[in-house]
Amino acid sequence: MVIQQGSRRLAEEVKRLEPKLEVVKELFVKSGNECAFPGCTHRIIDSDGVVIGQICHIEAAEKGGQRFNAKMSNEDRRQFSNLMLMCHAHHKVTDDVTKYSVLGLQKMKREHEAKYTLAPEKLLKAIVDEAKHTVATPARSLKRLDKEMGWNYDDYQFDPVLTDLAELLGRLQQVPARSRQLLVVIVERVGKAGTLSGSSTVPLAEIQTACGLESQDLADQLRILTRYGIARYDRSAADFSQEIQLHTLNGPWDFWTDLKKYCKATGHSLDEFIIGLRFDLLD
Repeated sequence: MVIQQGSRRLAEEVKRLEPKLEVVKELFVKSGNECAFPGCTHRIIDSDGVVIGQICHIEAAEKGGQRFNAKMSNEDRRQFSNLMLMCHAHHKVTDDVTKYSVLGLQKMKREHEAKYTLAPEKLLKAIVDEAKHTVATPARSLKRLDKEMGWNYDDYQFDPVLTDLAELLGRLQQVPARSRQLLVVIVERVGKAGTLSGSSTVPLAEIQTACGLESQDLADQLRILTRYGIARYDRSAADFSQEIQLHTLNGPWDFWTDLKKYCKATGHSLDEFIIGLRFDLLD
């Protein structure tokens, strides 16, 4: 954008402008209080009314930002069409401009907001299988995982592992996002105090208490994880002695334990892998 000043044409100084109140209101109304990333159900506002999501620019507000467009004006950059709401994890994920282009994010925003702006009569009929719209990105080499874990394996040694991970990713893609959120908590808590460091189990009562879930809701989510071979629990035991067990990959590799170690070493989150299905972050 240029500003006419007499016979001089002055380039507008690029600076971040806060979105207008009416734009923010429209964003929140059309977000459905959920992150716009496909398959993610992280809330934008929590149960206490605290805003925990983030307003994200499709084309960056400032120079050096992701997908910055020098031809846009400062005013254009804060318009509703250039903004979307996401959780922190997916805001960071979409910083990868090679995977998330302007057109790709515009499509993501459009499809997400369309779910919450349907006419009432259409909304009643709109039953959508979220798995069909969930994007999963498989691992291709596991080179960064190999480096961080200090294994020094040859490429051919990863071939069967890559096959197993692709199969696991395919199953996770079919699991509803709410169930994958529970899986994050389970993975975080297996092998904690009171169990062996390599244990792949966690008490059912601990998970229920940590998540604040009703017994039936927890049981429903665990049945889904069991159905897709992700976890299981022994329903025949007394309530307080029940253990949830994570299934690992074929062979002796405890994938979930090493995934936690990898996240700690690299700063990635379990959310990125289990909810965002970004197994390519292991490459």
